[in-house]
Amino acid sequence: MDQQVDLEAVYQILRTIARTKDTITYQEMSDAYLERTGYRFDRRQWGRPLGDVSWRCTDHGLPPIRTIVVSETDKMPSVTVHGAPHEPPA
Repeated sequence: MDQQVDLEAVYQILRTIARTKDTITYQEMSDAYLERTGYRFDRRQWGRPLGDVSWRCTDHGLPPIRTIVVSETDKMPSVTVHGAPHEPPA
């Protein structure tokens, strides 16, 4: 069963990181989400929520904010985010 995710909480976490012009790993995203909501979301399951938030951003003329969430090993965003815009703006 899919876990229900608070997309507003996800957006607020990402917005805070974006303002610092930094990135956040998937594990750090899970930790920040736990701190904000009291609910643990598995670091391997962020594809759909990040895709949903990114689509909402691009629908409003904003960059696909999911690109600031990166792998701990290579510091790159995933290329397999479910339903997300694929290319960050130049």
